[in-house]
Amino acid sequence: MTSHTDRAPDAVLRCRQCEQPFRFDALDSGYGFGHCVCRQIPVAEDVLFADGDELQRRLTEVNRQGDREQARALVLGKHWHRGHRGGNAGARFQRFVRHRFLGDVTSRFHLLPLLRRLPRTRLTKTLIAAAQWNPYMRYRFSAPSMLANVPLLGLLLKREGLVLDAPCGMGHLSFLLSKVVPPHHLVCMDLSPAFVYSARRFFVPGIAAAIVHDMSFPLPLGASEFGAVFCADAFHYVKDRVGLAREFMRLIRQDGVIVLAHAHNRLQANAYAGYAMSPAEYAALFNGHEVRIFPESYVLDAYLDNAPLDLTRQFGPDDLASSPALVVIAAKSADAFQVIPPVRERLINASTNPRPSELYRRHRRGDTIVFERRVPDGLRDDFAASREVLPQRVVIPESSLVRENGQERFLNYRELLANHVLVDVPEHY
Repeated sequence: MTSHTDRAPDAVLRCRQCEQPFRFDALDSGYGFGHCVCRQIPVAEDVLFADGDELQRRLTEVNRQGDREQARALVLGKHWHRGHRGGNAGARFQRFVRHRFLGDVTSRFHLLPLLRRLPRTRLTKTLIAAAQWNPYMRYRFSAPSMLANVPLLGLLLKREGLVLDAPCGMGHLSFLLSKVVPPHHLVCMDLSPAFVYSARRFFVPGIAAAIVHDMSFPLPLGASEFGAVFCADAFHYVKDRVGLAREFMRLIRQDGVIVLAHAHNRLQANAYAGYAMSPAEYAALFNGHEVRIFPESYVLDAYLDNAPLDLTRQFGPDDLASSPALVVIAAKSADAFQVIPPVRERLINASTNPRPSELYRRHRRGDTIVFERRVPDGLRDDFAASREVLPQRVVIPESSLVRENGQERFLNYRELLANHVLVDVPEHY
């Protein structure tokens, strides 16, 4: 059983000026202010706004006025829609259906390369956004870059302290982390208020804190409070990488670990924006501490084989230089680098809401159900760059599918989860 030090949620946030924790005064459910010795920060929709910018100032003002609708609009930005409850719900449903339809058409007819060459009009922007957004939300759990995180979750077993997911994005990794550590010991942080809101509202409602913060600046968190920091597919986008590495190291306990997952390697071709670094440059960020760097394919293979992950193994410069993506693990003690057990079965055992992943089309053939793989355009590069993750075809007996109260249920759901035909998704997803 995972052991963690119990901490009150309001002790998570620390002021970087006076280094004191914030005391929170509630105005309403999910709204209020946090006070330290020297300043005040607003809380809206259960999201903490730690940066002293214009958005924080406006939220502070509307909170004082008791304008919950305007506060919600500031949190959700372009994702917020004005209107009455019923009419607004209907409009959002129509937008969802239209957006999904456009994304499916764009993906099915492989239109994304063509759209990117066309002039940027409102229509082409909408089509490109739909083609990219739908795959991210619907297939993110099965992308190799996400699956390569799963063996690393074994680092959290029997580890004390809070766990930081920064930046958290919409909350996909936080959801996986919550299967290994108690949700109320998770802290999510991102630059986007809507993303932080999504992580807390849909993916892990019970987290300790959801914080909006620009990680180019010092982190508003207490020192030596964290057993682990996960920074997945994001570190290379931060300008002040030296400062962020120093901040991550400040946060962790003596026995803590820092995981930079899917870190782009600048020695290999990379189509994404950001500030990729070489393996030696990543290691130099944590000079004076313990660092191990692994090819991402090595960690992904541990997931696919459901095997222990040997963190004592060291790869040579040539092996690391040839890997497009890296996993960087830093710690204050060499004891962090051990052989850690697989956790894939643990995630399957903890699944509460298995749903068809839509990575497969299904059809009946005789007394069987056949699932045929269909990787969308938005993920083709991701899947092509790694060892085959998804089986081309999965066949199950028709008797494995039953319907209860109008809902489908697969009797062999464990096998289908292992093959990504089913994906465990949050209840409110």
